[in-house]
Amino acid sequence: MPALLGEASRLDDGKPDAAPVFVMSLQIVAQGSNNLDPKVLGRTFVLNGKPRTLVGLNAPRFTWWGADLWMPRS
Repeated sequence: MPALLGEASRLDDGKPDAAPVFVMSLQIVAQGSNNLDPKVLGRTFVLNGKPRTLVGLNAPRFTWWGADLWMPRS
């Protein structure tokens, strides 16, 4: 499914030498202090002790097993 803002995860994102990225639910961003600011894309957040760049926001209706964010497996 394409991201609502930014880009969705790609298969190459899971390769060992790929940049650490993630995609988040737009609903989570709307509830936080960013208030749907598109500048949130490209920012780096620490997830599970590792810095990762937010590359896309999924529509609130898109959920997969109740997840709020998605990280590629490497």
